[in-house]
Amino acid sequence: MLENFSDFYLPLMRVLENLPNRTGSSGYVIKAIETQYGDQISPIQFQRNRSGNLNWIYNVRMCREHLKRKGFLDAPATGIWRLTERGHKWLLDYPNATHLAEKRDHIIQSGFPNFPIESETRRSLPRSKPLSSDHPKSRILDREIENIQYYLAGQNSLQPSDEKLCDWVHFCYIFEMYAEGKELFSLVSENNVNS
Repeated sequence: MLENFSDFYLPLMRVLENLPNRTGSSGYVIKAIETQYGDQISPIQFQRNRSGNLNWIYNVRMCREHLKRKGFLDAPATGIWRLTERGHKWLLDYPNATHLAEKRDHIIQSGFPNFPIESETRRSLPRSKPLSSDHPKSRILDREIENIQYYLAGQNSLQPSDEKLCDWVHFCYIFEMYAEGKELFSLVSENNVNS
């Protein structure tokens, strides 16, 4: 049963493995995962997140990002996903794997991958505590979300700068507001922002 974030690593890799050149458009790959693994996807994964996206599709997209950082997938063009030689070799080395693992102690069991971090990017930062709904920072986040929604609904007469629009796009992707992020991105003037 595909219940957790990490359960989608292997279906994603296996679908790509069976495509010509181990490459496919993101939409095609997601549809192929649904076709091949739909009966194994937990009902909770068919619920929608706050942005209105199905949980399992969001998880596949996030798995793709983690696998890309690991070098198992790459993107030869926008919207195109490809299994790399490294990902292909891993599947050959572990044909009966049920979870992604390079070594016995690197099995992914939770919603976050347990990939070793390269030493030059390793950081030791204190962990933040989750924000309660009455925390001042939580109110700041809510206010920013409202500003974005009011702007997109045409209820705000102020025109944010293109840099601010870019900041909002980034904010939207962090907080899974993909529809809003896409809409804001289309409003950014390429000539008015740093490439």
